[in-house]
Amino acid sequence: MFENKHPDVCMVVHNSLVHDARVLREANSLTQYGWSVIVLAITPDRHDLPSIEVVKGFTICRISLPSSYCQISDFLSNRISEYQKQEIDHEDNSAKSWYKFKYGIKKVLHKFFFSIHRFLLSDDSIVAIVLVLIRGAYFIRSINARIYHAHDFPALLHVAIAGIWNRPIIYDSHELFFDQWYPNESPRLYRNLRPWEKYLAKRASVMITVGEMVADRLAETLDVNRPVVIFNTVDLRTVQPSSTFYDTGKSRTIVHSGALNFGRHLPELLSSLLYLPEDVVLVLMGDGILKNSLELQAKELNIEERVIFVPPVLPDNIASTLAQADIGAVLITDQSVHYDYSMPNKLFECIAAGLPIIVSQCKEISALTRKYELGVICNPSQPTDIAAGIIKILEPQNLLRYKRNVCNARDSFLNWENEERKLVDIYQRLTKDCSIV
Repeated sequence: MFENKHPDVCMVVHNSLVHDARVLREANSLTQYGWSVIVLAITPDRHDLPSIEVVKGFTICRISLPSSYCQISDFLSNRISEYQKQEIDHEDNSAKSWYKFKYGIKKVLHKFFFSIHRFLLSDDSIVAIVLVLIRGAYFIRSINARIYHAHDFPALLHVAIAGIWNRPIIYDSHELFFDQWYPNESPRLYRNLRPWEKYLAKRASVMITVGEMVADRLAETLDVNRPVVIFNTVDLRTVQPSSTFYDTGKSRTIVHSGALNFGRHLPELLSSLLYLPEDVVLVLMGDGILKNSLELQAKELNIEERVIFVPPVLPDNIASTLAQADIGAVLITDQSVHYDYSMPNKLFECIAAGLPIIVSQCKEISALTRKYELGVICNPSQPTDIAAGIIKILEPQNLLRYKRNVCNARDSFLNWENEERKLVDIYQRLTKDCSIV
């Protein structure tokens, strides 16, 4: 399957990799410095992406459910759909005794098919997860890389399940995985797995993460040396021209990039338009479960002409696409430690685009914003406070000052060239170890 089954680096990540900018950047940097890299993108989710793909010199191998499993799952799904359609006919023929008998048999079969599909053969069933774990472990072990690089705890656990103990392992923690919930509110399975992060992190050769406060928290909770901080900055050398254009005319534009999901105060951001001049418009670049409700909200508030929905773009096109706007919005909720200490891609994408930012009160994001005067901090739960922050940024003197500060920070140190050096230093140190030469 691979041209090189003995690469220098095997990265493991639990997604399809299309929009995971951090993993793509790191793999690209290592390739440019001469390491051979294979990225195993492991996910039970279905996709139409190629199973093997060479991108910028490194190889992506996507591991998902076997085709035979998907065929059986689809067959049962179709049978369930057919039954649901037949229920309508049953209402019209319910008086016929022979039909009642026939319908009863079909109902029993439906329950049987439904149970098998739901608990054994759906894409999120325990069987599907176990199958993907087994397939992923097989590929992790068969690649026989010199260094393994696990992105987040699920990938670290997967590397351990594959029995990789005698090779250097880098644990790249993108987030505080077990702090996504309030204390005692996390699923029981995750609470049981938490001690394993501590055990496996101690066995990793090096640990890296995304922010200063995250590093402090991980060092404290995992009882490890403080992880090396590598920010999610954008590689300005690989930025491509905008692939999407949003025509806002002479309007002043606020833009939000990323998934339209909970935890980003998007309804409040949209409502803030009611308190802003009519020449201010909002661009929501991305997709997600809140898209339909946001469209409905804009219609109900009679501001649908001031809200523009733009489909997601590839990582190398994000900065240039964002640069069409005047202000970037980064309104992450602070409802848990995980979010409060987060340093999301969207923050550094706005900086790469040269945009002043309106941000929430999350500790890590607000500290960076305050330190370099990149924009305004607001209370994201109050549309009026969001609007007041935007108005402050849009004042001509402030807008010019914030833009200058953002560009200075981006060109001086908040860029991938700076962060890349830390990553390369780690790999150079590891490859000098005589045990892996």
